[in-house]
Amino acid sequence: MDVPFFDGVSGPIYYRQWAAEVPRVSVVFLHGYGEHSGLYHRLADSLSSDGVEFWALDHLGHGLSPGDRGNFGSLREISDDATTLTWLARV
Repeated sequence: MDVPFFDGVSGPIYYRQWAAEVPRVSVVFLHGYGEHSGLYHRLADSLSSDGVEFWALDHLGHGLSPGDRGNFGSLREISDDATTLTWLARV
């Protein structure tokens, strides 16, 4: 099983997708400091069962993304990584 990563600005970024059976819309979600995407599985499960594709990443240094724990880089890097995930969600 491949673990989903994309090439982020400062290294590999882990992401998750909760697919909807009949997708109506996609949401790209960014977690807070000291958190990770897996903490939001109940929200994602609920939304995906209602037709919402839910995409989330683990910021650099959080969750399954490598890096110094808690060091997410700059806001520019977060923005650029979020843009990449948004692009993946559209494909």
